[in-house]
Amino acid sequence: MTENIFKFDNIYFRQIDGTAMGTSSACQYATAVYGYHKRTALLQNFPSLFFLKRFIDDMIGLWHHPTLPDGLSPQQEKRWFEQSPKWQQFVQTLSYNSLAWTTIAPSQQIDFLDLTIVIDDGEVTFKTFQ
Repeated sequence: MTENIFKFDNIYFRQIDGTAMGTSSACQYATAVYGYHKRTALLQNFPSLFFLKRFIDDMIGLWHHPTLPDGLSPQQEKRWFEQSPKWQQFVQTLSYNSLAWTTIAPSQQIDFLDLTIVIDDGEVTFKTFQ
């Protein structure tokens, strides 16, 4: 979207790129645009990414990397993933136009929205993030 006009605090602004925050169409527009990118660039090109869900500007994904070496400590696993060419390519592809995402390397535990999600011995547990 280009050349949007919006009013804030009784002052009119012209936004030359993107959609104005707070407008009724902003979430639908962002969802449609990034949904297209997700289907065409992410899910088709990264088979290791078998789950990817987004809520407005928060996203979580599950990444399966079958060639992960055995016997690595959690810190070594994190370094291995961060240096993996496929992971680096995914992180670069994740950003789209002017949208940029902050990523963390895959791990066994993550805080997402109001949950702490833990994968331990193949079992997934959820608890309220505090």
